[in-house]
Amino acid sequence: MTAPSTTAHDLWLDLTRAHAAWSALASGVASRHRLSVSELSLLETLHASGPMLLGALQQQIHVSSGGATFLVDRLERRGLVRRRTCADDRRATYALLTPKGERLAARIRPMHRAVLRRASAGLTAAERRTVDGLLRTLAAAANPQRETVQGSSRNQRSASLPRTSRSNTARPERSR
Repeated sequence: MTAPSTTAHDLWLDLTRAHAAWSALASGVASRHRLSVSELSLLETLHASGPMLLGALQQQIHVSSGGATFLVDRLERRGLVRRRTCADDRRATYALLTPKGERLAARIRPMHRAVLRRASAGLTAAERRTVDGLLRTLAAAANPQRETVQGSSRNQRSASLPRTSRSNTARPERSR
């Protein structure tokens, strides 16, 4: 007997369930520190990458430009993030972690990683790589314009995503 075919709708439902489950895990980590999942993502991104232009940060954490501004405003009020105007282009603004933000991100990261490792423990390393590749392929097919800009493989991503030092404007040194 052959397995039933999976329709695009079945795939969408499965992806929605998986996203909801993983989002709930991230929400649990974030809420322990009075953060939203988006704020957690912003802190972890800045912790891993250092100061980033707001536009690049927005693309990296998948929020609108207004959403990025809102998140930076909230985290700035809590003393976790600050802004720095770009010396080369006064229209551009960097977001960077404050020392308090660095400490919080450093404390959260191992917890978040442990939760994610437990969530993916049912997969072998090879299966995780396969899932990663398939999800990137699916994302590229669903949004070819975005993937053209950001790249669809890990190697392309490191060369094209704004989280690297390859941006239009030089990044300032990380403040610790």
